[in-house]
Amino acid sequence: MELTQDEIKVRKALTDIYPQLIINCEKVCGAGYNQWGDDLLTLAIEFFLEKDTDYQLKVIEDGKIEHYITKIMNVQLKLGTTKFYHKYRKFSEKQRELYPNYNYGSAYITNSEPFADEMSDCATCIQKEIDKLDPYLKMLAEERLINGRKFIDISRKYNNISYTSLKKDSEALQAKIKRKCQKYL
Repeated sequence: MELTQDEIKVRKALTDIYPQLIINCEKVCGAGYNQWGDDLLTLAIEFFLEKDTDYQLKVIEDGKIEHYITKIMNVQLKLGTTKFYHKYRKFSEKQRELYPNYNYGSAYITNSEPFADEMSDCATCIQKEIDKLDPYLKMLAEERLINGRKFIDISRKYNNISYTSLKKDSEALQAKIKRKCQKYL
């Protein structure tokens, strides 16, 4: 396939501004340039070349080819409904790489056995605090905080302990345990 004089002129103009387009693409993409910069630039040039040759020549003659292709890059990168988004960015935005044996910090703890029957640090702290309690408060913690029973049911089960006492002691107990195990929450 042989190119016409107009097509050769368009290719020459693209060749002349290509280094500047790379710089513009780096600025448009920012930190994502290494991930998808080359694809974005290629797609923007492709969109420009799909236009009618007369339109391409008009853009070149007006001296706006660099601006035009950079604008295409901006629109394609920023919007979530573009061809570039659906073809290149959509999948990578929904994924995250996890590296084995990498320390992600104390907030992101990974276990080698994901279904191990280990209690979390918070649950361990709560259990230790419950074990330190006197029998009445231990019973209250088991019945109300762990099993979630109603005060009226607890009162009937344990020889009519008053509702208000149960509620007051339960709230105080919950606040005490929360204060002691705050660093694990």
